[in-house]
Amino acid sequence: MGRSGELAMWRQTISLFISLVLVTAILLAATTGTAYAYIDIATGSFLIQMLVAVAFSSLLAIKIFWQRLVGKASAILSRVRGTEPKVK
Repeated sequence: MGRSGELAMWRQTISLFISLVLVTAILLAATTGTAYAYIDIATGSFLIQMLVAVAFSSLLAIKIFWQRLVGKASAILSRVRGTEPKVK
């Protein structure tokens, strides 16, 4: 058995293992009973604060990425045109 045969066997084994794990997880999720639980006010407030923080930090990351992208594109275009880049 060559290297490619061994690799194919490992892929089949891993695929079978992942399939078994997924089927087991689906069966466990489908057969669970009713959970008599609730989210209290403090937990709900904390989750809302986390969602707002993630939203704003994502917007900030996008803004910084966009500024760097535009700055590099401006520098490349100014070199092509033979002019100095504009500095803010």
